[in-house]
Amino acid sequence: MMKRPVPQEVCVADGSRITKASLSGIFLKGLRVIKSVAFRFRALARFRKIEPEGLVYVIETDLSKPFVVGKGGVFHLAGRCYHPYRKIRKLNVLANGIPYRVFNHTLARADVLRQPIPPVDRVGNSLVSGFWIPLTFAEIDKASQIDLALQAFLDNGECYTVQIGTLDLLPGQPELPDSSPNDRQCSGDEPLVAICMATFNPPLELFIAQIKSIIEQNHKNWICVINDDCSPQNVYDQILKVVSEDKRFKVSRNSERLGFYHNFERCLERVSASANFVAFSDQDDLWYPEKISSCLEAFETDTALAYCDMDIVTRNGEIISHTYWTTRKNNYTDFTTLLFANTVTGAASVFRASLLRHILPFPKRIGDSFHDHWVACVALAVGKIGYVDKPLYAYRQHSNNVLGHYAPAAMTFFPGFSQLMSWLRSPAGFKVELRSRLWPLNDIYYNDVIRLILIAKTLQIRLGSIAVGKQAILKRLAGFERRVSGLMLECFKYELLRRPTLGAEWYCLRGAIGHRLLNLYCSYNRRRLFRQRWGKAA
Repeated sequence: MMKRPVPQEVCVADGSRITKASLSGIFLKGLRVIKSVAFRFRALARFRKIEPEGLVYVIETDLSKPFVVGKGGVFHLAGRCYHPYRKIRKLNVLANGIPYRVFNHTLARADVLRQPIPPVDRVGNSLVSGFWIPLTFAEIDKASQIDLALQAFLDNGECYTVQIGTLDLLPGQPELPDSSPNDRQCSGDEPLVAICMATFNPPLELFIAQIKSIIEQNHKNWICVINDDCSPQNVYDQILKVVSEDKRFKVSRNSERLGFYHNFERCLERVSASANFVAFSDQDDLWYPEKISSCLEAFETDTALAYCDMDIVTRNGEIISHTYWTTRKNNYTDFTTLLFANTVTGAASVFRASLLRHILPFPKRIGDSFHDHWVACVALAVGKIGYVDKPLYAYRQHSNNVLGHYAPAAMTFFPGFSQLMSWLRSPAGFKVELRSRLWPLNDIYYNDVIRLILIAKTLQIRLGSIAVGKQAILKRLAGFERRVSGLMLECFKYELLRRPTLGAEWYCLRGAIGHRLLNLYCSYNRRRLFRQRWGKAA
């Protein structure tokens, strides 16, 4: 039997032993270090010879679509911008030559690693090239055009300016003429209620039941605006057939798919100027006869919106719960709490038609934006919200709901004890898990924190004459664009006051801190990440 050879050893002065195999490993590691250093010197020499034309940028916001300002609007401009081998110290957006500071730039962009190698970039600046800015525009009385440009100040003192395009601004929707006689089918002194129903491929039997329940309302002075979001033609034909016998139903159809958020927006745009109140309706619920009349009775002089409780039922009508508030507390008085977490369900709501000039157009949809949350925030900003503490309709819980009734989990910031112990046992595993967790936290920032900032800034620009206390709340939330200290304060108030937000403040703080940590990680490691992805090409 052949014996396995024993590796030869090399003796050193301290008496330790090094095998030839380990010696070769040390030699190879040294070669890799020398190669890396040589690469850096070659790259530096190559950069000094480059005379770049300017900034590399990509505008991801569609500038070809006109922006409707209304009573004031916030335009969310986002994209990527970097210099081939210099850091951007300060970035501005020029709107007709007026500079607006971009507080959020050189942001981490993982999508760059999935794209072909960026032009000229050899130091990984494209990996931290993201930026976004909310541009605020006051109300305008006629269409206008804004020239947009990026202005970047580099770490060597140079300044580059590039034109990125033009943005068409449009005034708000004109008031619809009071021309339809069917809009004024008055019953005594009853106010006219415009019921807005956004449909998409509704279950026919549930849709028929909902239409019947609207017709059987005790309050008879109503019109129902149905806006369909490109349902299949046979389904749309059925919708027309179901409502054809009652002239109070107005049916329209979108030319392209908008999604439920902008479908409700389009539905509100079709409300007649003669309406006194507006009510939301889902396509598959069941209203009780007193729903509209009971909600109207909840209005006082300064009430902007009223909503009611509901029965939670199955698709077949079996009662699950006689109240919506089985998994969380209700709130309709605290403005900050409502901004963080909505409790006002759209299908339960009736609001004054005069709010439409502040509601339309909706803010840009980012993450989980909902029409009822936006309307409730506007209503509580300008007045107060009333609540009818009894179920006035049956909310059907089934698989086709856009968002069903469920028990949301409370959100926390700190990891559990078992998680901490596993990290202590394996620091290397903690490092890997930390990197893997930063990207989901970054998504929270872009989907939830930015959405909250846009809501606050839109309310600021549209509602300049609201109560001083509410103005201070909006200013504090809009300040999340620049710093996280305001979010920390909100987390403290959540723990102190036990707000019914299910920890949304902590959730947003996690996203904001994770976002900043990820930016630091990618900025510090951008060269290494770039080389790992593209090798010698980097």
